[in-house]
Amino acid sequence: MIFAILMILLSINQAQVVPAENSKVEFQHFQDVRNDLVDVRSATLTAGQNDVSQFPSVNLGTDYPPRILAANPPPASGTLQTSDAYDIIITDETDTTERIETRFLEYRPGYHELDVGSTWYENSMLYLDEREQSGLVVIEEQDLVPESGTDLRITALQNEYQESSSGRVTLELYPSETDDIANLTGELNVTLPTRLTADEYWTAAFEDEPAFDPTVENGPYPVGVQALNLTVKKENVTINTVGVQSMPEGKTAKENIGSTPPPPASEQTSLENTGETTNGDGQDTIEFSLKNEGDSPVTINRIAVNNTTADANTIKNGDQGEFEGGGGYLNTTNSIEIEGPAYPLNESATIAGGTTETFTLGEFQTTGNMKDENVTMTLYFDDDSSQQFTVAVPEDGGGGNDGPPAGTGP
Repeated sequence: MIFAILMILLSINQAQVVPAENSKVEFQHFQDVRNDLVDVRSATLTAGQNDVSQFPSVNLGTDYPPRILAANPPPASGTLQTSDAYDIIITDETDTTERIETRFLEYRPGYHELDVGSTWYENSMLYLDEREQSGLVVIEEQDLVPESGTDLRITALQNEYQESSSGRVTLELYPSETDDIANLTGELNVTLPTRLTADEYWTAAFEDEPAFDPTVENGPYPVGVQALNLTVKKENVTINTVGVQSMPEGKTAKENIGSTPPPPASEQTSLENTGETTNGDGQDTIEFSLKNEGDSPVTINRIAVNNTTADANTIKNGDQGEFEGGGGYLNTTNSIEIEGPAYPLNESATIAGGTTETFTLGEFQTTGNMKDENVTMTLYFDDDSSQQFTVAVPEDGGGGNDGPPAGTGP
């Protein structure tokens, strides 16, 4: 009788007490792993927006406490994995389209007692998908639109990843180092893949964002993935790419939507005439300065002398034309003709942003000297732009001008 009672008690313990205690262990782990996934979400956004690699960890599963008179199931494991790849589609007002690959991130628990759905990260939000039972549980709201209410910031997640374990794993999140997306113009139509419909989340998520009027519709993605459509001005969009366990492997972007291409070199430079003439008694060589007023380097690869007020029709051959600091000489195998073609430099001359280089041009074939004369020339830059300058040589033949530069570009 005593043995029978003992067996009954052990059976009740195994059938009721152990599962109840294990469910508590699983529930505690579920709360802990939720916090880990919040850290993963934050680390993904930080890696992309702050350009700093992140290494969050996730405890995928849990063990049960040891028992002497009862049997435990094997440790509960979980799976963390990326979804299939879907394109973020960005189209500008000229119908130019760029596609940036992104993925969702899913954590699926493998509990023995609790029946819990997967937790998903997508489009900067984190949610528990219980739609087949109780509904959607939002853990972290979308961060596509920051406090300004007018900007859209997107962090694409790339690379395939899957790990199943009952222990802790570390995710390595690396921001893109390159910017491969073309410059887009005007108002942009941005399409983001999402697992959620407008009624399930996105309409309410954007109800306090008057600058956006999102729509969610089917296609161009597979069944189960919707298209979240947003319209936004180019200057209000940034997009970054983060790779899981390695650098992003697809087409990448880095803080580049809304960037403005640098102006042509001809718009970055201005001519400042030093007022110097050189070459001793002949005074038939002129010296002037070019200042690059932009931030990017400007490279000059050709020059043409359009005209001069002096009685000159050529510039002597030899190495009489040079940039003293920018590194470049006129290719003067033959004499340069006034009103002739553009002549290449045998080594392109580069002027760094915000710096000034001196150019010496001569010797002019003229009966007199270059005092009190004007010389008009065209400089050609490596981006195929050009700019025309006029240098006014002072009558005293040197020493510089008082007041504004004698010649400026248009």
